[in-house]
Amino acid sequence: MSKKYNGFTLVEVMISVAIFAILIIPIGIIIKQSIQANVKAQINIEVAQVLNNAVEKVIYENITGSGSIDYYGGKYKLEYNIDPNYRQTDIRGIQNSEVDFTININNNTAEILSGSSSYNINLSTTQINKIKVKIVYNSSNKIATYYIYKDDNNIADISFTVSNSKLGGYLISNTSTTKLVLLLDGVYDFSDNLTDTMFQFWYNSGIGQNIKIAALSPFISFDKRDIQTINNESEFIKKIDLSIKDNKNNMLKQATFYYSNRVK
Repeated sequence: MSKKYNGFTLVEVMISVAIFAILIIPIGIIIKQSIQANVKAQINIEVAQVLNNAVEKVIYENITGSGSIDYYGGKYKLEYNIDPNYRQTDIRGIQNSEVDFTININNNTAEILSGSSSYNINLSTTQINKIKVKIVYNSSNKIATYYIYKDDNNIADISFTVSNSKLGGYLISNTSTTKLVLLLDGVYDFSDNLTDTMFQFWYNSGIGQNIKIAALSPFISFDKRDIQTINNESEFIKKIDLSIKDNKNNMLKQATFYYSNRVK
C-alpha cells in the first residue's frame, strides 16, 4: 500500500518563492519611489520657505557682506553674498504720476487699477500674502504686458497690456493688519542705459507699513516717496546671491535678487 504525502516538493517551493519575488519586487520599487517623491516634495517646500525667509531677512534687516544662516536646526544652510554697489546710474526726469497701474491694499483686498480696468485679489488678514507682478516689455513699440500671480500660483490670476507704457507702478497700503510681500520680475531691454527702460515702483506703505518688496531684476527700483516729479537722482542697485545647501553640503537651490538702495 503506497504512502500519500500532502506537503510541497522542493521544486514547488522554489517556484512559489520565485513567483512571490516577481510580484513583490515591483511593489517594493513603487513604494520606494513614492517615499522618495514625498521626501523630495517636502524638501522643495522647506527650501522655498528658507528662500522666502532669507530674502526678507537679508533685505529688511539690512544685512551686507557675506555669511551663512542655519535653518531647521542645521538641516539647511543658506549662504549669502551681497554686492551693495552692483550698479549705479543717473535717473533723470522721472514722472511717477504717469504709471501703468496702481495697487490699492485694504484689509482684505488688493485692487489693481490700469486705465479703465479694475481687478480685485482677495487677501488674508491672518497670514502673509504674496503677490508677484511679472512685466514683459517690448521696447520697440513701448508695450508692456503685466501678469499678476497670487501666492505661489504658476498661472496668472490677472493679466493686462498697456500701450505707450511708462514702465511705472504705484502701491498704496491703507491697512494696519494685512501683510503683503510683493515680488516683481520682468523682461527688459538689458542695456546699460537705465534712464528710460528701468521699471520704477513707488509705494506709500501708509499706517500699516506691512509692505515688503523684492525684485528678480536689476532694472526694478523702489521709492517710498509719494507721487512727484524727480528731476535728477542716482540709483544704487544691490545684488543679493543666495545658495541653499543641505547638511551634507549638497547644493539645493541658488537664486539672485536685486534691491534698490534708495529704499532704507
